[in-house]
Amino acid sequence: MAGWAVGIGWALLDALILAGVLKKGASSPEQAKSWIVKGFFARYFLAVVVLGFGLFFLHSQAVGVVVPLIIQKIVILAVSLFRK
Repeated sequence: MAGWAVGIGWALLDALILAGVLKKGASSPEQAKSWIVKGFFARYFLAVVVLGFGLFFLHSQAVGVVVPLIIQKIVILAVSLFRK
């Protein structure tokens, strides 16, 4: 159960970082590249930390750490494909 909790928390935080970066990039087009680079760094750093935690401390629950983020990516893809 702890693996799922960590995974869901990770997916929510990742989505918040992504939304914040997109909002700041859209509001300031001249600094959009800088915001996107910072956002990707933060998201990938968070991914390494959470995956490391899941693999080393939650051995039997590592799948629960990864699955919520995969579901999040599928939702983001579906929303972008079906956007008007």
